[in-house]
Amino acid sequence: MPILKDFRQTKEIVLPSYPDSKIVIYNSLLAGDISFINLNEQNQTEQAFEFLPRFIKSWNFEKTAGVALEISKENLALFSIQDLTFIINEVQKFSQEVKKNLEQ
Repeated sequence: MPILKDFRQTKEIVLPSYPDSKIVIYNSLLAGDISFINLNEQNQTEQAFEFLPRFIKSWNFEKTAGVALEISKENLALFSIQDLTFIINEVQKFSQEVKKNLEQ
């Protein structure tokens, strides 16, 4: 019998604006990650804010000392556009790398 498991790969990145940051990203999404989003009723920016938290497995940002900051679209909105663009670009590059390696 096959075992159903999370097949995604992960990679750790560091934001240039936060040299002590550690963000673990996935190379892809699961079906459940996109099943609730109505793509017809959202513009691309809204879609990005819905999808991006689902590409992040973990991070070391804190709300206050010792209290982890939840990975959410509301908290992603607190980052600069440069940081968000960096994360998006890293996810895209990582996804392409994994896809290329699987095709070989």
